[in-house]
Formats: sequence, C-alpha cells, structure tokens
Amino acid sequence: MARADSRYDQGMDAAPQSSASSILQVAMATDIGLVRGKNEDYFGAVRVAAADGRPFALWLVADGVGGGPQGELASRTAVESAVGFFSRGSWADPADALREAFTAANRRVYDITGTGAASTTLVAALVSESDARVWVANVGDSRAYLIAGGQALQITTDHSLVAARVSAGQITPAQARTAPDRNVVTRAIGSELQVRVDIFGPRQLHTADRLLLCTDGVHGMIDDNAMGRLARGPDLALIAARLVNAANAAGGAGNATALIGGPTGPAAKAHPVRST
Repeated sequence: MARADSRYDQGMDAAPQSSASSILQVAMATDIGLVRGKNEDYFGAVRVAAADGRPFALWLVADGVGGGPQGELASRTAVESAVGFFSRGSWADPADALREAFTAANRRVYDITGTGAASTTLVAALVSESDARVWVANVGDSRAYLIAGGQALQITTDHSLVAARVSAGQITPAQARTAPDRNVVTRAIGSELQVRVDIFGPRQLHTADRLLLCTDGVHGMIDDNAMGRLARGPDLALIAARLVNAANAAGGAGNATALIGGPTGPAAKAHPVRST
C-alpha cells in the first residue's frame, strides 16, 4: 500500500499543521513498487516567499535515474537544493527563479561524483498562495498534470527516448508504455554540467482544479484517462494513495510517487504546507 515516505517525514514535515493564510492544499504518497529494491524517489512541499514577501507553495518530485547506488542521493539532493534556493527569498520572477533553482540543483547533483554518474529527474511547481497561479518546470520524465473535470491533461513534455519517438510518429503512446527503452531519459539533473530547463505557465488554477506531479512509476503504469478518474474527489491524501496503489496494481514496475495539490474548496479536506 502507498505510504508517506519516512525520509520526507524527517526532512520536510509530511503532516504539517493548518495555515489560515494559504488557499492551497497538498498531499503526497510514495511506494517502492513491486520490483525495485529501494525507493529512489524523493519529494517536497514547502512554503516560500519572493523577495517582496509574496507567498508561494513550492511542490517538487524527483526520481533518481538508473537504479544505481547514487540515485537516491541524487533525487534527495536535487529537491533539497531547489528548496534551499527558494527559501533564501532572494528571487522575484517565478519562471526565472525555477530556472535558477534547477541550475543550482543540477550543479549540486553533478558534484556528487563529478562525472555525471549521479542524476535524477525533477519536476516542480511554484504556486502563488494569493491567486493560485502556477508555474511549472521539469527536466526528465517525471510529469506535471492539470486535473480538471475528471481529465488528466499533461502539462510537461518528457525528455526521453520514447517521447521523442512518439513525437516523430514512430510509435504510439500505448506502445511507448511497454517499449524496452521506456525508462531511458535524454535529459536529467546532474548528468552534465549544464542543463536545459522547460518552463510552463503561468496557468490559473480554479477551485476545482488540481495539479498532479508524479514519477514514471505512476504515469508509466496507468494511462491518462485512468489517472483523471482516480484523481476525482475532495480528499487529496486519498487521491495520492489511490494513484500509487493503482500503479502497483498495474504491475508496480518502478518506484511510484504522486503529489497532488490545488486551491481549497468548501468541501475540501486541507493538507496545507508549512512555512520554511
């Protein structure tokens, strides 16, 4: 069954207290899956502020690449480095700040080995607490989705071999799900000294909208239609666990992590994030 990651419990408060100042809620679930020997996913949810004091929620999900001994360290380093950048409060523009945070995380992860042997995917969302506008950044094949009206709409673009082949019309999305090279990424945090970061937004989140960040252990096991159905309902903790459990039920071929958040509503069960 899906569970809160104990690493996150120790480092970023997996069960934070309510905050009257935030209109946002967030919940997370992760599981090792049915095949892997350890969980190399890492995630975070914190409150940060821009240089002028504007409050934001920062949500992040990372997936260590390659299953090697450095994958777990790479994903944790990337998340903690990005959180550290935003927590300093010296930034102004959300899109520029995401790019700078990813660049800083890339250097920190690269420095683990100095050769690019340690690397990780990273997807992050910076959400304004005052009006629920969101900016998203990604490197690798961990994804961001907009969940609206029972549908899961992919925001990010995967940096992977199969995504390139789908884009070129060589294979279908269904074939990509079972392709032998489906886990090969073409861009990752820490694999090279420089990194190109994709930025999306700003996008307005409405009261019924949810933003989902997940690793390929989730989106590689359940298709977008199923994801949209599973993400219905007001209880975000239940939705996060439901997504991870569905990935395991479909085979659990990888570590599975789901983070889901959005504006609070009259029927929503709040899981707000903590100030840093």
